[in-house]
Amino acid sequence: MNREGVRKLLIEHEWEEAVRLALIDRRVLRILLGLLYDAEDYVHWLAIDAIGRYGGATAADNPEKTRELIRRLLWTLNDESGGTPWGAAGAIGAVIAARPDLFAGYLSMLCPFHEDVNIYPEFIWSVGAVGRTRPDLAGEHVPFLVDALGHAAARIRGYAAWCLGVVRAAAAADALEACLGDAAEAAVYEGDGVYRRRTVGAIAAESLGLIGKD
Repeated sequence: MNREGVRKLLIEHEWEEAVRLALIDRRVLRILLGLLYDAEDYVHWLAIDAIGRYGGATAADNPEKTRELIRRLLWTLNDESGGTPWGAAGAIGAVIAARPDLFAGYLSMLCPFHEDVNIYPEFIWSVGAVGRTRPDLAGEHVPFLVDALGHAAARIRGYAAWCLGVVRAAAAADALEACLGDAAEAAVYEGDGVYRRRTVGAIAAESLGLIGKD
């Protein structure tokens, strides 16, 4: 299957077929990795999601193979790699979210990259993706998320506001309330193909509802 075929599978949310093909054909996995750089932000996130599902499926039979994928993605985050790291942090987070029992230790390895405005949203999303099922793993990162609510980039504020709701961070309620008047818009990928553009204030309000304070 070519790039456009794989891209179409992702847009149609044919996750199982995309993963099945990637498991039997390394070229499909390479295409998925290539789609991390897609010019359309939504497709970029769909590729992150698909790679996470692939990593989870691979780990069922060969966890070491999945670890090799994570290490490959981590390498691209280092300056020494000479590559562009767009999508790597999110893909690692998606793999961790698929199998936190095996790969939770890698989440903290993404934390040092939060100062990069291009990587920070993916780190935040990773915390949310993992914290959705394992909120205990997200707790230590809540201070970073609260700090992100004051970031200059609306995109980062939006992901932070979303993530704090997903992980039910009650300690962040006051910080979220302070964001209710933030009229800047941010598009947030929430997983499973859901991609919504709203004001940061609207995202904060929704998160306050999730943590029981609206």
